[in-house]
Amino acid sequence: MLRRETEFRKLSYGDGINKAIRLLLGVLNAEHGIFLIDEIENGLYYDLYADALSALYQSAMKLQCQLLITTHNQQILQTSADVMLKHNSLDQLAYQRMEQYKDDKRAYAFSGEELSHAMKVDMEVR
Repeated sequence: MLRRETEFRKLSYGDGINKAIRLLLGVLNAEHGIFLIDEIENGLYYDLYADALSALYQSAMKLQCQLLITTHNQQILQTSADVMLKHNSLDQLAYQRMEQYKDDKRAYAFSGEELSHAMKVDMEVR
């Protein structure tokens, strides 16, 4: 009788890939719902922002999942606008900015198109 040995290898990925997978699984579990992501850039390698955000945004749109994302990262904002423009979905992107002025807190709402334009002319949007 022939004996066949099989070697099983544990797959190990870096934190960035693990985070991207967790984000996509979160969207899958929030179909027709809302998924909150705090400081999305944490744990993601900046060269992968476009691929990760594209996969995340496409999945969310397909599953009708609303994403609420916080960030202080200018590159995430720029990449978000670029990705949504590339997919002809800039109208699905909105940006909210909150700031405190003396003792008064203020909130501002911008469309995806306004965010995209502001990023092109190097306006401070964070």
